[in-house]
Amino acid sequence: FKDDPEALKGITYQWKECGTCRVKNYCHKGCMYEQVKSGGPIPELCDIYKYCYDKARALIPNLSREYIGRMINEA
Repeated sequence: FKDDPEALKGITYQWKECGTCRVKNYCHKGCMYEQVKSGGPIPELCDIYKYCYDKARALIPNLSREYIGRMINEA
């Protein structure tokens, strides 16, 4: 909505497909503009979010606190 920021004023969309999705709190229910244009979630985008989420979750147990601390301090 960069060209028409007023378009979202007062609009709230609740896509039923997002209600039970395991990554809904991480993708923020996708790109609102694209969802509004397409009338709901875009399955391919949902697949990408789920794939990235699953891969990141799989890596977390392997990261040490020291490594995470170094990455934060170097940022």
